[in-house]
Amino acid sequence: MYILVLLLGLPFIHGIALPGPPTNVKVSEITATSVRLTWSYNGPDGLQYYVIQFKPKYANQAYSEISGIITMFYSVRNLSPYTEYEMYVIAVNNIGRGPPSAPVFVTTGETADSTNEGAKPGTAPRNVQVRPLSSSTMVIQWDEPETPNGQVTGYKVYYTTNALQPQSQWESQVVDNNLLTTISELTPHTIYTIRVQAHTSVGPGPLSAPVHVKTQQGVPSQRAT
Repeated sequence: MYILVLLLGLPFIHGIALPGPPTNVKVSEITATSVRLTWSYNGPDGLQYYVIQFKPKYANQAYSEISGIITMFYSVRNLSPYTEYEMYVIAVNNIGRGPPSAPVFVTTGETADSTNEGAKPGTAPRNVQVRPLSSSTMVIQWDEPETPNGQVTGYKVYYTTNALQPQSQWESQVVDNNLLTTISELTPHTIYTIRVQAHTSVGPGPLSAPVHVKTQQGVPSQRAT
C-alpha cells in the first residue's frame, strides 16, 4: 500500500491516500445559463463526495464552489449567458481533498431575452456620451456591454425630441460593430434624447439609459451687401 501510494505520488496519512483527480471530465447539455458535467474516478477507495469549482475564465475573482456531490455527473446552473467558464472537479475522502482534475472550458449559450426560463438578457452599452458638433450634427460614442447576451454584430442608436413617444416611433441609425457614430440633419437649438442598443445574432439587448443633449444655436445666414 505504501509503495503504491508513493508510486502514484499521492499524499497519505496513516497509509490512506488522498483521492486522485477525477478524469475524463466532459461537458454536455449547454444552455445560456447551465452546463452538465460528467467525469470518471479511478483513485483510492473511501471516496465521500465531489466538489466542482468554476469561474469565468478571464474574471479576476475567486472560484465558485459546489460541494457534497455524490454522483459522477452534475448540472451547474445560474451561469451568465455567452460567457467562457473554466471548471474543475475535485474528489474528497475522509483525509481531505485530492488534486483537481484537468480544467475544462465551456462557453455558455446565447439568449435573446429574459422570457426564457432562467435566462439573463445581458446588459446595455455603457458610458454613452453625446457631443454636439454643430447646430445640426452630433457625435455619439459608447462602450460595449459588460455582459452581452450574445456575439455583438452591431448597434442601433435611437434619438428623438420627444422622449415620451414609444421607442418604436424614435428615429434610429444602425451602426456596424463600431463604438461611435455621427447623426446629422438635426434641428438646431433642440434637446434630443439618445439611447443605444447592442444587437447580437439572437436579437437586440437592453437599451442604455437615456442621455440628453442640446444641439447648438444655428448661425444666422449673412446677407450679401
